[in-house]
Amino acid sequence: MKINLPNKITLLRLVLAFALFAVYIALDHVEALRTPFWLVMTATLFAFSAATDFLDGYLARRLKLITGFGRVADPFVDKVLICGSFILLVPLSKLMPAWYALLIVVRELGVTALRSHMEGVGQAFGAKSWGKAKMLAQCITVPAVLVYEAFKTDLGPAGYYALLALLGATLFLTLVSGLLYFKESRLDM
Repeated sequence: MKINLPNKITLLRLVLAFALFAVYIALDHVEALRTPFWLVMTATLFAFSAATDFLDGYLARRLKLITGFGRVADPFVDKVLICGSFILLVPLSKLMPAWYALLIVVRELGVTALRSHMEGVGQAFGAKSWGKAKMLAQCITVPAVLVYEAFKTDLGPAGYYALLALLGATLFLTLVSGLLYFKESRLDM
């Protein structure tokens, strides 16, 4: 099987996700690394990794290179990046409780199972506007938490409340988009 450019970018995102996970773990276990520099660099690595998701989708549509592999691999790699990031942020930020990460992971895995079922019965399962908004919010939230942790003393209460609002909005979009996917799929079954 020849892998086209969008699929190569998807595979690059998977490699970047595991590199990012190694950095999260290092930040958690090596106190000397938990500096503003490394937290911002980690946020930047996440943002770059997340941007490849938009790039591979754009190129696949623009160049008409949509493949079965890409339809499966792209959302899978998205879930790895998002779920792994939220889980590994728990020990790095008091603003990221374990229950929050758990809700994100349960929603992501639930929608993945639904996607697998729907595509298994021959129904296309593309991203909807709520799902895209959810992904954008999650991709903003992860680096925002890291940047907040880097500069929380400088950001003060305003930064704290802004991040809480972002976390709330992200959780809302995550849960509502998941519920909408399940509701719409029930109507189509």
